[in-house]
Amino acid sequence: TPPSFQIERAIALGMPALCITDHQDFDGPPDVMDFPFDTDAYWSVLLSLKEKYQDRIDLRIGVELGLQTDIPTDLAAYAAGNSFDLIIGSTHFCDGMDPYYPIFYEGRPEEDAYRSYFEEELKNIIAHDCFDVAGHLDFVVRYGPNKNACYSYEKYRDVFDEILRVLVEKG
Repeated sequence: TPPSFQIERAIALGMPALCITDHQDFDGPPDVMDFPFDTDAYWSVLLSLKEKYQDRIDLRIGVELGLQTDIPTDLAAYAAGNSFDLIIGSTHFCDGMDPYYPIFYEGRPEEDAYRSYFEEELKNIIAHDCFDVAGHLDFVVRYGPNKNACYSYEKYRDVFDEILRVLVEKG
């Protein structure tokens, strides 16, 4: 959805502010579809819209930053080098794959695939301080073979509690 449509809709709903975010994933697995993100072009477009709508809504500029621990890109430097109002830290890759694709679940029980993803999420949250809020902790569940039919907090309580403990500790 174009940002101008989102802004117009937010104004129509009477929202005083809106933060627009887009995905920035560096160094994804080679078999994953490439989602190019030009940070400079993004800023240019959103700053122009921020000025255009300045009297109607407080427009904020954010990014959903794909967290990974084993990549050459310095995520903290990227975050510090941009003046985002909000950075969502999300895990989009696990075991060198994107849980969006069925191959992530092949050859292992769904519960193991989910646990592997949640453990990767925990590693990313521990490793990075360059985000303001954690995004979609249950990303993997959206695409699992049975979605949330066999998914529960109880099954993954140990890792969920640790994720939440670390997030609280980091503020």
